[in-house]
Amino acid sequence: METLEDLSGDGETEACLIEQPRDSGTSTYPARRSWRVAGFAVLAVAPWAALVVLLREPAASGVFGLRATKTLELNDGFRGPASTTRYWDCSYQHCYAHMSPKPSKFHYEKLELGGNVTYFARPELGLFEQWGHLFGTVAVSRSLDVNFRWGSKGCGKCYDLKMQWGNAQYKDLTVMATNFCPECNKGKSSWGINYLDWHFDFAIPGGGLGLSPHCQVQYPWVKSQDWLVTHTWNCRALPKELQASCELGITFLPDYGNVFFKEVPCPWILLDRLGC
Repeated sequence: METLEDLSGDGETEACLIEQPRDSGTSTYPARRSWRVAGFAVLAVAPWAALVVLLREPAASGVFGLRATKTLELNDGFRGPASTTRYWDCSYQHCYAHMSPKPSKFHYEKLELGGNVTYFARPELGLFEQWGHLFGTVAVSRSLDVNFRWGSKGCGKCYDLKMQWGNAQYKDLTVMATNFCPECNKGKSSWGINYLDWHFDFAIPGGGLGLSPHCQVQYPWVKSQDWLVTHTWNCRALPKELQASCELGITFLPDYGNVFFKEVPCPWILLDRLGC
């Protein structure tokens, strides 16, 4: 989402020092379960919500379902709605300079002639699934305290997200803010996307090259058009280490659904994966 213009470390956050109990058998985030019976969806939210709600499945217009879900989310400590998009630019992560200690699995580093270093995104930043729970990283809007000029206190923060429609509506989803999306501010984008007050741009291979494309440098054998994937079988054109994340993105986050979000302690599975 950006070029490498700031490695000063100003405004560092100790987000990477957050640790969670390690239990190889279970997730630190109890999954939100759902059952469908005779056209109804019963949502049993995690223990911290202390709330069980009976919702009729959304009508074709989505009005009833969205209204009921919105009430649930707000009662459950969530904010929103926030808009979403997808990207994968193979580029430097803005939050690297603002997290302490520095995450060890954000980038591959390539030493160029003259001593300059080029940073490329590692596959660990992509969407993945464990215990039926989706995890990943996001570039976020300025409204979530990540920006170029005034420090980035939102770097390294983690959020539980609840999708309002689509295949991920009944999936648990937790992400870490690792990048800044400078174009993701409220209003219309140059692509016609209607950004809301808050925005999450999911890091998913095949999501589009964004404003700072480095994939043609990191993977010169992959055609530029192959970085915008619309079907799971097209993920095969990407490097093998990115294909699983690409397929998850197309399966669960193919459209730009709105989300409700809540800041949470970063789960150990994300901290381990990203080298925090």
